[in-house]
Order: sequence, then structure tokens, then C-alpha cells
Amino acid sequence: TDSGVAAVGPLAGPPRSRYTGYMPKTWTTSLRTALLACRSDAEIAEKFPSQNLQTLKRRQREFKAETQLTSDPEDLYRVYNKRERLEVRGLADGTRVVVTSDYQIPHVDYATLDAVEEFIADFQPNIDVIAGDALDEEHLSVFTKNPTANFTLNDEFRIGRTILSRRRKRNPKGRMIWMDGNHEDRLIREMWKRLPDLYELDNGDEQIITIPNLLQFHKLEIEHLNYRSLLDIEGFQIVHGWLTGANVAKRMYQHMLSSGASGHTHTLGQYHTSGANGDHAWYELG
Repeated sequence: TDSGVAAVGPLAGPPRSRYTGYMPKTWTTSLRTALLACRSDAEIAEKFPSQNLQTLKRRQREFKAETQLTSDPEDLYRVYNKRERLEVRGLADGTRVVVTSDYQIPHVDYATLDAVEEFIADFQPNIDVIAGDALDEEHLSVFTKNPTANFTLNDEFRIGRTILSRRRKRNPKGRMIWMDGNHEDRLIREMWKRLPDLYELDNGDEQIITIPNLLQFHKLEIEHLNYRSLLDIEGFQIVHGWLTGANVAKRMYQHMLSSGASGHTHTLGQYHTSGANGDHAWYELG
């Protein structure tokens, strides 16, 4: 054929069209499978005795390259923080869920946070969700910062550990789920930009400089979801959020087409709708 490649026996199939240069996908797939299975030049020559060996070896190299380099980010990057989707199903009637977000430690209103923790201690939720931006990470912000800060990045994490530890003690049996927001993502972006080697640093089993490690999630039995991940609790979808401006609750519903909740805006809001798909509501967490 004009491609210089053809198969015999069980691999026989249509040659490349002389008009379009197009080789049918099924034919290319069969050739790819056969060549990738070959471990030596002798094996290629044996399988394709009447074909040009050099052409077949070139095609084998091309197929191997395609196999090794895919569009999957987990293959393209040694370390990749993928967006996750955690689905929680099969909950009993009366299951109690609490969702809060945007504490932005150390700028948190501690009186309000104390009231939230007292409520959690009394309510004993089965699931306690912190939906992003619990930390501010002001020192890693690209925005102009007040240079006279009396706190450090380490102080933020220290305060965060204290709050989470206290939260766990007040609700020892509850399932705790932490979702990163855009402020927690500042740590990753700063390492990408300034200290990429630190981002990839590991101890043989896992990355070292991560939100879960710095906040001792393993010790406190806290589940972790990366930034822009989605938590789906019986169809009620929880995300940190990314929209700003007016009517965010309505716009989030229009994007997600589901009942749910999001933070990010520092504004309380809600949107309700009824239609062919039933009754739905979206809430801004404030």
C-alpha cells in the first residue's frame, strides 16, 4: 500500500485510501495491538513476513509514544491534585449535616465561631462539612498585603489545628469533611511559582507539604477534598464556589441544576425554584 504497511492472515484489512490518506480506525487499532505485542524485531518480522521491517518498527515507536503520553493529567504530571467527586449515599432518615465555610483564619470572628462550635457540640451532626477558605493564607496572596502583620503563615496553621482539634473533641463520632477553597489553593500555587521542588517533595509515601499534613487530618480523622471538588450528599451538592457578584445563589443553581450550597462570596443568600425537575434550592453560606 502507499503507507508501506499491510497485514496478512487474521490482521488483513482495508489499506489506506489513496484519495484521503485515511486508515479506518478498526484497522489502525488492530495494527497497533499487534505491533505493541511484539518484543523484538524478529517477532515483528515473523508476524509480518512480507512487509517492510523498518516501516513497521517506525509505526511501533509511534504507537508506543502515543501510549506513554496521554491527555490524562495524572499521566502528564508527576503530581496532580485532581478535582474529586465524593458521593455520600444510603443515609438514614434524620441524618444531621452541618455545612460552614470561609472562616479565613486568622481574620475569623471568634465569637461567631465559638457559637458555631457550641451548636455543633449540642447538635452532634453526623456529617460536619467545612466547605473551603477556612484558612486565609494572607502571606501567600498575590494581592497587596499589610506589611505590619503580627502573625505568620505558621500561626494560621497552628490556629487551624487548634480549632479542628477542639471541633473533633466536641463531636467525636461525626464524619468530618474538609474541602479546600481558593485560599487553601494559594499554598500550591505559591510552591508552583517560587519553590516547585518543595511541591514535589515526598517522604516515600506521600507529599509532605500539604494541607492534610499541616493540619494533621490523619490524626483528627478528617477527610480531604481538593479545591474545586464536589461533595454530593444524597443529591445535595456542596462546592466551595467560584462566582461573585449579584444573584450568586441563582447562578450557582443554573450552573449545577441541583439543590446545594456554596461559600466564597461572604454573603448569605438563597434561591428557590420549582419545575418539571421538582423543587430545588441553592444556598450561599455567607
